Amino acid sequence: MAIYYGAIPAFYTENFPTRYRASGASAAYQISQVYGGDLIPIMAGLILKSVGIKHAFIYIGLLVMVYALAAIWAILATPDTKGIDIA
Repeated sequence: MAIYYGAIPAFYTENFPTRYRASGASAAYQISQVYGGDLIPIMAGLILKSVGIKHAFIYIGLLVMVYALAAIWAILATPDTKGIDIA
């Protein structure tokens, strides 16, 4: 995971005009941490409690796959800002 952390700030900042870049990148990072870092452990705990330890890994794996597919879709849907004046 650490290999991707170098690209995340660049990805966030290139989508905001220079005037709003710091606050936009910060807001995007904080919102993504809530959805990615807080909801998955809570949902995994609920899944573990409801289906038991023998079958939880299947549903938790599917949950992580759904999050990964959503992230891939979001990255592909983000427009390229190369050559666009966003100042």
